[in-house]
Amino acid sequence: MLAQFLKWMADENLVNLDDVTKNDDDGFRARFRIQKCVFVAQHLGLGMGYSYSSYKHGPYSPKLTQSYYRLKNEKVDTDQSLNFEEAATCRMIMTEHDDDWLEIATTLVHASEGETGMDSL
Repeated sequence: MLAQFLKWMADENLVNLDDVTKNDDDGFRARFRIQKCVFVAQHLGLGMGYSYSSYKHGPYSPKLTQSYYRLKNEKVDTDQSLNFEEAATCRMIMTEHDDDWLEIATTLVHASEGETGMDSL
């Protein structure tokens, strides 16, 4: 499911997947946005199964990092489209707010609800 979700993010211009492996500001921003978008999508009900811990820039999932690097290196077939009902809300949150807001909002949700029970964003 992650491969399709990343393709959806790229199709929605939420992230440039070519930047993921770059060791510069563009690379950091791509990885940051993937972490936050997956966190938001899971919060909205899309079950991808990643757990998060607190980190310098908000909730962070090491397993998610491993997964998107693996997918980037394997060039997984993403012809199958992802259709999920939370897409409009996720797109709105990711496009109407800057990265500082995303960091603060996801940190607050993570801190107040913990890793397993997130009620509101």
